Amino acid sequence: MQYRIRFHPDAELEFLDSYHWYEDHSIGLGDKFRTIVEEYLLLIQENPLLYPEKRNQFRECQTKTFPFLIVYKTILIVRNY
Repeated sequence: MQYRIRFHPDAELEFLDSYHWYEDHSIGLGDKFRTIVEEYLLLIQENPLLYPEKRNQFRECQTKTFPFLIVYKTILIVRNY
């Protein structure tokens, strides 16, 4: 099964704010932050049940290098053709 990641608009803004904050504090740090988060997102996309369910069917993944928490929910969409 192939999984897709879609971002809540608030989550996307928070990610971009964090990226710019790191980049403003040290050139290249924002890119490192983005790379780390993208690696975690790839893990989640490949195995969405990898991280524990915390509350209301939401799962949480804490990045190790940066203090950034990825909160996500797996939703099954069935299409009839």
